[in-house]
Amino acid sequence: MDTSVRYNRKYKFNKERFIKSLTITIAVILAIIIFLSITGALFSNANKLQRYDGYEVVYGDTLWTIAQKYQNEYDDIRHFIFAIKEVNHLQGDYIFPGQQLKIPLK
Repeated sequence: MDTSVRYNRKYKFNKERFIKSLTITIAVILAIIIFLSITGALFSNANKLQRYDGYEVVYGDTLWTIAQKYQNEYDDIRHFIFAIKEVNHLQGDYIFPGQQLKIPLK
């Protein structure tokens, strides 16, 4: 008797079940790869290098006046102010003289 036949009988190897398991495994791996590539594409903008300009706040400055000096591609100055607050982790609109701010550049 052939060794492969004895092996198949001993361990009850089923070719159809093997192919089904292999197909499911490949489908799961492909699903994981697709999921990771989609989420990577969604968050790829977050990984882009952002350039900043340093700015030291002087007496009389407000976020609005600073944003007016640096406003670049933003149509609405409020969006630029929000970006400044987000980059500098500011909770409110209060800034003080001597404070160092990062100003996002294009």
